[in-house]
Amino acid sequence: MGRIIAFGRKKPKIHESAYIDPTAVIIGDVTIMENVSVWPLSVIRADEEKITIGNDSAILDHVLIEAPKNNPVEIGEKVIVSHCAALHGCKVGDKSLIGVGSIVLDGAIIESECIIGAGAVVPPHTKVPKRALMLGVPAKQVREVSEKEIKMIINEIIKIQRKAKKYVQKI
Repeated sequence: MGRIIAFGRKKPKIHESAYIDPTAVIIGDVTIMENVSVWPLSVIRADEEKITIGNDSAILDHVLIEAPKNNPVEIGEKVIVSHCAALHGCKVGDKSLIGVGSIVLDGAIIESECIIGAGAVVPPHTKVPKRALMLGVPAKQVREVSEKEIKMIINEIIKIQRKAKKYVQKI
């Protein structure tokens, strides 16, 4: 398991079914639910506010999640936060995909079944409606997410969970 670090009295709570890569760093008031995977070199830092990661979610390589003062982070169930993304004081709804290198800033709310495209920046206090596909800097809704894309997110979660189980056996 990665570096699990208490911050004062705030100590991470990690479900026994979660996979935490040995190079990941988890600090402070973090709750990681069932079947979550946290991949290499990700940092989840809750030294000011709480971070909650819901069941069956995947935090891929090099992700930064931080909860600054007055902005806790809530990640729903079956969420993929892709490589090099940054979540800073925001909420992400169930069955959403946060694309490679995208940034979601303080007070933003991503409703369920959304896709934030690679490299997109969701500005502070933006409310992204359910099933929105958001692209660009700043991110703008370009269309609604299809049923096929939601199934793709769920299928990708299943693949990531299978891979995590293989990693657990090898470590």
